[in-house]
Amino acid sequence: MNKILPLVFVSIFNLTNAQEIKIDREKIKNDIVENSCKCFHKIDQSKLLNRKELYDKIKTCIDEQVFTFQMSDKLSEIPIEKDKKNITINIDVNEEGSEYLKYYRIIESELFDNCKNFRQIVSSSEIGLENDIPSENKKALNYYNQGIEAVKKNDSKNAVELFSKAVKEDPKFYYAWDNLGLNYRRLEQYDKAIDAYQKSLQINPYGAMPLQNIAVAYTHQNNFDKALEAYQKFADIYPDNPETFYGIGHLYIVNLQNYEKGLDYMCKAYNKYIENNSPYRSDAEVMISTAFQEMKAKNQEQLFYKILENNNIEIKK
Repeated sequence: MNKILPLVFVSIFNLTNAQEIKIDREKIKNDIVENSCKCFHKIDQSKLLNRKELYDKIKTCIDEQVFTFQMSDKLSEIPIEKDKKNITINIDVNEEGSEYLKYYRIIESELFDNCKNFRQIVSSSEIGLENDIPSENKKALNYYNQGIEAVKKNDSKNAVELFSKAVKEDPKFYYAWDNLGLNYRRLEQYDKAIDAYQKSLQINPYGAMPLQNIAVAYTHQNNFDKALEAYQKFADIYPDNPETFYGIGHLYIVNLQNYEKGLDYMCKAYNKYIENNSPYRSDAEVMISTAFQEMKAKNQEQLFYKILENNNIEIKK
């Protein structure tokens, strides 16, 4: 059961020239997105230990803008009357409240579409945030750091060359193997990507990044049995990681057209994303919507809602 803690902030404005006030909603929304981008730019990822900390920082950046967005949006909706000087506006500051979440999600969605910094920071978690020393080999570390810079520039071809040099200098440098695999995958060289991930897992069998991404590479090869097997291994080691549920759910919905199974996994991913304040929540929503359209076409709407209910997800019918 979701806890609802009603907490409302009431603002009363005394407007001497109310009839002259005009609120440019679009400009304010753009300013809010820009401010959030600047906030993300200040996040020092080198001091973060894991993705949870990264997502908490992202949430803080968005939270700082929700109040302003609510206030401006509600001001713009008030009919201006010449003789009315006192205006009361109710602002929901409860982070679990439906109205607060509505504005939070609007900002988040705009950021995915309009803020390069947002996507870059979120995707940086794919590179990995670990609390240890990558390599003690200075040459290998230098090639690795250059490779990371190439990744930031979306230059996967150059990144492959640099990470390849890093693992040649230090064959036990599993971070470099991870990123070599990632960039081979981006270049659609899936056999080489899988080989790199396997090399990484031979050194560090518990690496979350190669465990997850080797399943993605198998999916791109249409080797769905291997992909499911890889996701299951990932889930065995990291049972609370939402990417396990999302990956399996996506595989069932998009590739295997088993919407009932896929929806159940995707609902579990969605709940985990919400719990972790993860921006990837929106990706799960898209997949849940896809499952709904397909199940509706098969007259399985009741089954759809039942699966959501079993996962404690409410939806407006």
